[in-house]
Amino acid sequence: MQQGFTILELLVVLVIISLAAAFVGPRLLSPNSNLQLKTTVNKMAGALRYASNTATTTQKDMVGVLDIRNSRISVLPAGDFDENEFAYHGKSDREGLNAFNFPEDMIFFKDFSTIKKISPDIFMVYFFPNGSSSGGDIVFGNDKGFKYQIKIDFITSIITIDRLQ
Repeated sequence: MQQGFTILELLVVLVIISLAAAFVGPRLLSPNSNLQLKTTVNKMAGALRYASNTATTTQKDMVGVLDIRNSRISVLPAGDFDENEFAYHGKSDREGLNAFNFPEDMIFFKDFSTIKKISPDIFMVYFFPNGSSSGGDIVFGNDKGFKYQIKIDFITSIITIDRLQ
């Protein structure tokens, strides 16, 4: 009698391993998409904090512009910002003091009425030298169901991030 496994036993083990991998694989990849969303929301909040800090240190109004159509957030001095240029062209000739593109697969869920809209997919938040802002809340998510809310307090300009269920 020979020792070892038959081909049938090996095939059964391979089927079991492949089924286990099919169920476990997607669960391991899901946190990666949440990490990308969380990182991007943190970068957005950082850009808005930069606008708030710059407004108080330079004693000049600043504006954070969220362009959903072009997947971009920009921070500009309010005096250099042209609403019509953004509303009609979706961009500015100036890159902004702190600007970056965010992933196009991010889903914009809602904003609250305090965020000023200059077009259906372009939003602005003003930051003032006295430490206040126009305030508002923005909710972003991804196709995996993860959602994060950026809250901007209109009195103190404190920016917080909350994960929504």
